[in-house]
Amino acid sequence: LALGFFGFLLEAAAAGAPLASPPPFGRELLPLWALEGNYTNLNHGSYGSPPHAVLDAAREWEMRMERNPDRWFRFDMYGLLDEARQAVAGYIGADADDVAFVENASHGVNAVLRSLKVPSDKKILFLNVAYGMVRNTLRYVHAHDRDKLLMVNITKPFTNARVLAAVSAALEAHPGGVHAASFSHICSVPAVVLPVAELVQLCRAHGVLVLIDGAHALGHIPVNVTALDPDFWVGNGHKWLYSPKGSAVLWVRKDRQALIEPTTISWEGQGDSHFQAAFSYTGTMSASPYLAMADALRFRAWLGGDAKIMSYIHGLAEKAGRALAAAFGTE
Repeated sequence: LALGFFGFLLEAAAAGAPLASPPPFGRELLPLWALEGNYTNLNHGSYGSPPHAVLDAAREWEMRMERNPDRWFRFDMYGLLDEARQAVAGYIGADADDVAFVENASHGVNAVLRSLKVPSDKKILFLNVAYGMVRNTLRYVHAHDRDKLLMVNITKPFTNARVLAAVSAALEAHPGGVHAASFSHICSVPAVVLPVAELVQLCRAHGVLVLIDGAHALGHIPVNVTALDPDFWVGNGHKWLYSPKGSAVLWVRKDRQALIEPTTISWEGQGDSHFQAAFSYTGTMSASPYLAMADALRFRAWLGGDAKIMSYIHGLAEKAGRALAAAFGTE
């Protein structure tokens, strides 16, 4: 654990707060964050906000790097990244060998979509509610052959049955003609949790690779990638997990790792597989956001754990929804 988190607890104790007890949820937690006191952050899903404790931890990792860069990049960094990767892998129900750090979900999605070799007679399926980055990446990758892209429209009400029926109909209409599919775990707009487990099973029955864009899922809802069993899953830490900007994870099934390369290819990486070595070093950059993901997990545990956090934010969302429905005169 980085010294920054201990420093935060000691400062809290000096201010009269119990050393091992966080404040109650609500505005009493605000001093633990860097947010302006008069700023109500209703848009946490876009950029997130780490608490002071995690920012301090990240700075401590940064200073450790700068005190001896050669030792850090040649010796210290990889072992520490392995430890952080173990912690994050455990959090998402994964084997650490199948997890790599990436800067954000955009990097992970690009790594997958730009690595896949789609046969000339096959398509990539995606939904009309896919995030703009996903759609732009698909357009870029297939700029000279847009016929490879198969967009499936889903409309309100967004029930699981309607989503599955729409995707099933598209797959049936193109038997053997879809190579891969990309789905959001939680859509950005509208804010809908898609039935990703069922979508994975449906696509696999048709021999289709599945990428799950979990940009909004990590720290927001429980995630177990082993149970979901897609081919690729990527999730941001900076939105809901409380880790710094530039922290995300890419999970790839063992039997698919040979298909994937990082968006930037370098040479100094270390790891027990090509997948691990390639993603462990993509050029000289700070690893502190990745390492601070483990500090973010410890901070969440100190707050009371995921169940408590998720229950609280879900309750806030329901309360806000009821207030808006009343104001708009709708359901």
